[in-house]
Amino acid sequence: MPHDAFHGTGLSDHIGTQAGQHLADAVQHTTGHALNAAMDQLQDLMVPALIGLGSLSGALLVGRATMAGAQVLAAAAIRAAEDQAELRQRQLDAQQAAACWRDAAFAAVRANARIDTLRARIRRAGPDGPPEPPDLPPPLALAGRNLDEALRQLADTDRRLRHAEAAYARATMEAAARPVAGAHPEDTGWHATLRARRRQALEAYEEAATEAEARASLPQPPHAAAAAPTEEEVLRLGADLLAMLPQNVSAADYRLVEERVTVAAEVAARRPAAAKRHLREAAGFAERMTRDAERRQETEEWAAQQLAFLRDDHPGTPVPLPDARAEIAVLERFLYQGGTLAEAERVRVAARVGERVDAYQRMYATEVIRAAVRRSQPETAGCTTSGAVQIIDWTPPGWGEEHWLRVSVEAGGTARVATMHRERDPAEETDDDLDLDWQRCHEAPEHLGTLCELAERAGLSVPFDFGELPARPVRRMGHRPARDHTGPKARHRDQERQS
Repeated sequence: MPHDAFHGTGLSDHIGTQAGQHLADAVQHTTGHALNAAMDQLQDLMVPALIGLGSLSGALLVGRATMAGAQVLAAAAIRAAEDQAELRQRQLDAQQAAACWRDAAFAAVRANARIDTLRARIRRAGPDGPPEPPDLPPPLALAGRNLDEALRQLADTDRRLRHAEAAYARATMEAAARPVAGAHPEDTGWHATLRARRRQALEAYEEAATEAEARASLPQPPHAAAAAPTEEEVLRLGADLLAMLPQNVSAADYRLVEERVTVAAEVAARRPAAAKRHLREAAGFAERMTRDAERRQETEEWAAQQLAFLRDDHPGTPVPLPDARAEIAVLERFLYQGGTLAEAERVRVAARVGERVDAYQRMYATEVIRAAVRRSQPETAGCTTSGAVQIIDWTPPGWGEEHWLRVSVEAGGTARVATMHRERDPAEETDDDLDLDWQRCHEAPEHLGTLCELAERAGLSVPFDFGELPARPVRRMGHRPARDHTGPKARHRDQERQS
């Protein structure tokens, strides 16, 4: 009696399940397994030893990173820098190396988004921006590199990018800083003092060895001013306010805070209470502008990540991916022209990204299983595509030419394992044929356990969950009528061979 038990893989929660019609070819036993745990492991162990960080696994990692939040990416970037130091001291085992690869890939996605965001900011500024835009590092591409090379490239890109960010912030400061009309005769000296403190903070930011050190070097919010602040105290506190502004603060916002500070310095000697009020206003402006600039930076980096992922179609996708031109246009408008992203637009973009990640994830799971099988017995495995379904046919040792196992990962996120047999004429089917079918069904769990071990060597843990096995068929007395027989079971290449 047919047996069919399967579980969702967790590959996609928003795409409707579409049962593959080819599974109607399953013989007496179709056993299912859950890839939920396997896909969880894919997020942490993305670099199987057999295929390394190739273009497909790299595309999937980029997709996972694109869907991750800013804090996740920032933490991965810091860990990647720490991994480089650790890699110099000892050899990593496979699991540790895979986790390092994941952090490196996430850090690369974030670094590329920072590069694209700064480039877009320079483009938006146009003639009003810095006269000499800073040199930007090229985008990171880790596929084809070993882990040590990838981490070194990450560290180099981070340093170059911080140099560019600091250079742009200095140019913005110089363009924004100007004497206030009718101000104190010594206001030029005030501006020089204020700029010197921010320049010092930017130098510390770009010269730090790692991003963690760069973060630690950022100035902390200054203490509140005394009841009657002196001119010297006003300039010191005001310089600290300006120094802690984010690198992406606009020239207009920088100028507003600086002018509040210079006004406070002008009246400090004659009206200290007014100076304190102006300084408090400057602190309020700085806090609001910092919050707005950080929020804008996070949104722009998110948009840059989505845009890069949607633009970069992987050549090995088995079916055309959903058209993302409308979402690409939305992201380009936001990055290159400014403005805001509506919540509905963000939802649409996230849906398109999710669809592509699901496709890459199915392809990757298929590739890992296929690579694991072929490493052991390259002549016993084949891979085909039926619509959006990835299919692996594998003949376990000793099964001959009549039976094989089929692993299918479907578009809706369902994975199935079926025991298959070659097409035969129902009128010629014998009790021995049915007994052998039953035997192969009962042997399947053991062979799939072997396949699981092979896949684990490739970095992907595939737990198989079996349902109840079918009962042994009752032997018939004589031949049964043809109408009582099940339909033919065959794979395409067998049909062609028999035709």
